Amino acid sequence: MNLNFTMYPLKRILVCLDMTDTDDILIRYAAMFGKTVQCEKLYFIHCVKSLELPEQLRKEFPEMAVPLDETITQQLKENISRHINQDEMSYDIGVKDGNTTENILKWANIKHVDLIVMGRKPAELGTGVNANRIANVSPCSVLMVPQETKMTLNKIFVPIDFSPYSHRALLRALTIKEKNDTEIVLQNVYNVPTGYHTTGKKYEEFAEIMNENAHKSYERFLKKNKLDKSAFKFITTLDGDNQPGDRIATEAQQNGADLIMIGSRGRTTAASLLLGSIAVALLKYNYSIPCFIVKNKNENMGFFQALMKL
Repeated sequence: MNLNFTMYPLKRILVCLDMTDTDDILIRYAAMFGKTVQCEKLYFIHCVKSLELPEQLRKEFPEMAVPLDETITQQLKENISRHINQDEMSYDIGVKDGNTTENILKWANIKHVDLIVMGRKPAELGTGVNANRIANVSPCSVLMVPQETKMTLNKIFVPIDFSPYSHRALLRALTIKEKNDTEIVLQNVYNVPTGYHTTGKKYEEFAEIMNENAHKSYERFLKKNKLDKSAFKFITTLDGDNQPGDRIATEAQQNGADLIMIGSRGRTTAASLLLGSIAVALLKYNYSIPCFIVKNKNENMGFFQALMKL
């Protein structure tokens, strides 16, 4: 198999910190993941609404005269250094004020980042608006890391629809498998089309026809992309309630997946920047397994830069 991934390297990784308990998880995971993919540089960013201390507080607490960004940077450095040796993995720290989403996207652009790593908190602890928006419009790949995350990459779960986008996600998983002897599980979610009853067949009968069709499509997918069948486990899942994101999240959990990799899908260059409906649905249901949304930065960068100028 040709695993030339020079088009989408993971040399520079941006990790978004918020100075909560989630930071320790993100730092440790970024260090583990960065070593696995042979990352050259980690960037850590923390965003605050304002770095200016109110005049009254400066008078009341003169000991706080040190610029706020320097204080925050020192705190972050102390936390990061507990998990990462600067001699083993190079990293920089940035503290920015203003809009969080815009700062993260701009820094990712300035630093030519290949992957953005963000925390994924349970739904009841926050809306996840920034994370979801960044995942949607970022030109580069995005990795969402939940609070309860194993520091392992033993099994990667890749939902596929036999498109070039799922092939791209699979290639990314294969590059990790080469370095980490990882098991890869491929899943195709299929459904029974509306109007099946006009064929005279029962729902269960047509579901079996669709399942057989998925297996045939898989064989064609392997042949077209010159993939070795022995490198994967392939499963199919019937989506009976039009909730593919739920079916993916459930199967990934039941299969003991350490990571879900899914391709960002679109039919045009502009659309490929944005998340496909299945990726969006997966983020809605999955709060327990790290989710890697695979994008092609080279395809998306021109449209992204135009978008940022609006």
